[in-house]
Amino acid sequence: MHKKTAIMLLLLASLIWGASFIAVKSLLSYISINYILAVRFLAGTLALSVIFIKNRKDFTPKLFFRGALVGLVLYLAFMFQTWGLKYITSGKNALITALYVVIVPFLMWGFKKKRPNLRTILAAFICFAGVGVLSSVSDVDSSMNITLELFGLSLSGRGLELFGIVLTSISGVLFAVHIAIVAIYSEEHDVMNITFLQFLFAALFAFIAASLLETFPPLLEFDSSVWLSLGYICILSTVVALSLQNIGVKHAPPELASLVLCLESVFGCALGIIILKEKLTTAVIFGSILILLSIIVSEYQPRKRRG
Repeated sequence: MHKKTAIMLLLLASLIWGASFIAVKSLLSYISINYILAVRFLAGTLALSVIFIKNRKDFTPKLFFRGALVGLVLYLAFMFQTWGLKYITSGKNALITALYVVIVPFLMWGFKKKRPNLRTILAAFICFAGVGVLSSVSDVDSSMNITLELFGLSLSGRGLELFGIVLTSISGVLFAVHIAIVAIYSEEHDVMNITFLQFLFAALFAFIAASLLETFPPLLEFDSSVWLSLGYICILSTVVALSLQNIGVKHAPPELASLVLCLESVFGCALGIIILKEKLTTAVIFGSILILLSIIVSEYQPRKRRG
C-alpha cells in the first residue's frame, strides 16, 4: 500500500473518532453511561471474536489476567470520559482527553526507566497550559439546570463544568496508562489477542456497573436518531476505525501516523462547533492551539540526515 493511501486511512479513522464525541453526547440524553459503554465494547468483542477462534490456543490464564487488567483500565478511561462529557462540551472533552499523548512517555519512564527527553517535558508544559486555558473560561449551556450532590456538595452551572473537566482529565491519564500497559504486555503477547480481551472484559465491567447502578434504557421508545448514533459508535467508531488504524499504522511512518491519529481531538472540537453549535471562544481557540502544539512537539520525530 502507498504511504499516501495509509495516511488517508488514518485521517479517516481520526475523523470517525472525532465525530464519535458528537454521537455519544447526543446518546447521553437517552441512555446512561455504562449501558452506552457496554453496547460499544460488546460490538468490539463480537467484531474481534474471530481473533479468539483463530488463536484460542494462545489464550493462557496469564493472558486472561492481563487482558482483564487492560480491559478494566480501558473501561474506567471511557467511563470517566463519558461521565465528563455530560457536563462539558464535546470540543473540550475531545481536546482534554488528548492529555494522554504527553503523559505516556512519563508513565513509560516509571514502568521501564526510559527517561523522557526535553522535548517531551516541554510538550507536557504546553499541554497542561492548554488545558488550563480551556478550564479558565466557562461556556456552560444556559439550558443546563442539572444539580449534582457529591460528597455533601451541591454542584451546578460552573461547578458542574469544572467537575466535567476534572473527570475528563482523569480519563486522559487512564488512556495513557492503558497505552503504556498495552505496549508492555504486547512485548510478550500478540497485541490483537490483548485487544480482543480488553473489549471482552471492558464490556463485562460496563454491564456489571450498569446492572448495579443504572436503569435499563427504554429501547422501544427510541427514535431513529438514537439508533443511528448507537450504530455509529458500535460499527464505525469501534470496528471500522480500529481496522483503518491497524491498516494505516502498518504502512505509514510511525511518527506521522501518531500525529494524524491525534487529529481526533481537532475533529471532535470542530464538529462540536459545526454540528452542536458549541461556542467558538478565544479560550477555545488558544487552548486548542496549545494542546495541538504540545502533541506536535511530543510526537514529531525529525528525520535523521543520511551521511
